Amino acid sequence: MARHPFGATRSDWVMVTGEAITEDDVVTGYVPVMLPGQEVTLWDARTGGTQITDITDPATGDPIATLTADADGNIPQFNGPDGVRKLWGSASSDGSATRYAVIATDLGDDIADLDTRVTTLESGGVGSQVPETVRFSAATVTVAEAASPPPPHRAYNISGASQTVQSVHASVDTAPSTNEMEFDVQVDGTSVFAAAADRPSIPVGANTSGTVSPTGSATFASGSYLTVVPTVGDDAAEAITVSVRVV
Repeated sequence: MARHPFGATRSDWVMVTGEAITEDDVVTGYVPVMLPGQEVTLWDARTGGTQITDITDPATGDPIATLTADADGNIPQFNGPDGVRKLWGSASSDGSATRYAVIATDLGDDIADLDTRVTTLESGGVGSQVPETVRFSAATVTVAEAASPPPPHRAYNISGASQTVQSVHASVDTAPSTNEMEFDVQVDGTSVFAAAADRPSIPVGANTSGTVSPTGSATFASGSYLTVVPTVGDDAAEAITVSVRVV
């Protein structure tokens, strides 16, 4: 998480009620009186709660020991604790004065980012916003099948956006008994692994390769296709699945 900025806005003032404004002997308002230099304490609740002291100077990153209003009575900019977007400010050292909400000034940016993510999800969750897993399955991959594999199934990128192969994981229900099974993942016929030793492999007696990352080009452009090509098979292994994570 990150620290969010607070303060230095037109709503962050330390003030008290001043002289009454009257019209025809009727009070219609009050003159606000700014309090330059007034200490402001921060809390995690409107009443009760715990005082928040973990705030820093946005320019230097140094801790701020005491938060005070500037010469105009405005609360200066500061960074709050990690991940906190709302605090309660009190113009008193013990929090006894009325507490008012102090909102992170980058909240609008967060909302805009969330709107983008929601729009992406509602349109199918594609592109760089939401990872997805493409799975290739086979009942068996025997030694003979790996030596002369049939044409591979293709999974096209139909998202309209360029994606990246993030990781690959191979698994079996029945473990290989003789050979360490190996699989190659390709984009448009070109391996995403720089060397054969980088490919996912399932050891004899095991059920999974573990997760491996591409060591070659991992770009999965819109309109490109993924294939999985077995390079080493085993006659005993059954129910093979190769999962390719793209984002």
